[in-house]
Amino acid sequence: MAISVCAACHQSFASLGSFDHHRVGSHSLKTRRCMSPAEMLSARLTKSKHWHLAEVNVNFDTLRKASQAIA
Repeated sequence: MAISVCAACHQSFASLGSFDHHRVGSHSLKTRRCMSPAEMLSARLTKSKHWHLAEVNVNFDTLRKASQAIA
């Protein structure tokens, strides 16, 4: 699983989908910005170690152990 880190707000995200979800506004109107942590919580994002969509239950410790076993 690749972790995405936003260059603007420096928050880390467990997936590209959750990263994309935290960006709001219009490119053409130059209003594109990152959501605040409070806005992300309201928008169904949650944070354990990294921000992720709330409906996706991610156990980062289990993922780390599994990827180390493969290597």
